[in-house]
Amino acid sequence: MGRARLKIAIVGCEPRDQEKFRYGNKRYDIRYLVRKKIEAFGEKFEPLVHWPARNKKDFPEIKNIDVVVIPGSKLNVDEETLSEMEWMRKLLDFIADAHEKVPMLGICFGHQAIARVFGSDVKTYGRDIFYEIGFEPTKLTAKGIKDPLFRGIPKEFMGLYSHFQYVADVPDTGVMLAKSGNRKNKGIQAYRIGNATYGVQFHPDYNENHITELVRNRNEIIMKNMPGKRILYFADERHDHKVLSNFLDII
Repeated sequence: MGRARLKIAIVGCEPRDQEKFRYGNKRYDIRYLVRKKIEAFGEKFEPLVHWPARNKKDFPEIKNIDVVVIPGSKLNVDEETLSEMEWMRKLLDFIADAHEKVPMLGICFGHQAIARVFGSDVKTYGRDIFYEIGFEPTKLTAKGIKDPLFRGIPKEFMGLYSHFQYVADVPDTGVMLAKSGNRKNKGIQAYRIGNATYGVQFHPDYNENHITELVRNRNEIIMKNMPGKRILYFADERHDHKVLSNFLDII
């Protein structure tokens, strides 16, 4: 008999009007984009897509999965949204239950959702930073340098970002693995809680073209609120995408 494939539950949190991204010759919702990325790592992984943002009951049973990945979303983890969306409240309960039972990776929105469960403040950027978008300098902490999530990634690298909110402080019982290279930005860019619950604010799941697509779709709000902002569409050398493969190596 062949070795059983690792079941990776991708919990999609994007709304129906979320932008789709080009990957190859087709366009995908974020949850399916992540599935395509994981499929590219080989047949030993079996990515399973869930979409509780559409069906509030569509959460995986933890006993039947090996890993959880919570990707990005244009939604925010704030009081207003939590009061309106029952599925998001259920998401926070699911995260609390899954912690330490299976490895878990939160990306952007997922990073913020996990952090909130474990006591962090998730705040909206103010006047100095309206929207962190494009490649931005990111620095590993001393613990980040040693963590297997960042194996093969230099101490200072360019992370690919797209978000309006940020994690303001380290989650309870967590350790900060990466911070912003921009002194005005106080956000936590990566953390670990316990043995294998991770959050990263940047997007190891995005390709460079996905930022150009986001900028095109959100050009009006960018031009209005970020006049003169220079958005970096490419990094001289891409390292941040290794986080996804490193996480799969860990599990």
